[in-house]
Amino acid sequence: LLEDKLTELSAKPEGMLVMTLAPMFGGIAGMVPVIKPFLGAFGEEMAKVMVEKLDVSDLISIDSIIKEIDLLLNEKLKLVTPEMVRELLEEVIREHLGWLVVWGNIFGGFIGLISALAGYGV
Repeated sequence: LLEDKLTELSAKPEGMLVMTLAPMFGGIAGMVPVIKPFLGAFGEEMAKVMVEKLDVSDLISIDSIIKEIDLLLNEKLKLVTPEMVRELLEEVIREHLGWLVVWGNIFGGFIGLISALAGYGV
């Protein structure tokens, strides 16, 4: 990968230094083992500096993100029909009301049994 990138860079005007230094190392392939440790150390140091100094809010405006999300939600809400809302609500309600009916019957039966044993409603 590094050799390919150096070769690609050397074909551009800004890569003249690579072309000048390559013969001293026996070509671009000979430069890779020399440059690799330098790039590794530089990459580590650069990552530390970026973590310390880089503030994402400088690159992207939070207000613009909020506006974009608001526009997207408004667009999506325009696509939702009353029928879709009804189906979603029915699905959620059916699941939860099913359990309410089951537990209502269990507790109702239990209360009725206790009432009958206590003599109420006879």
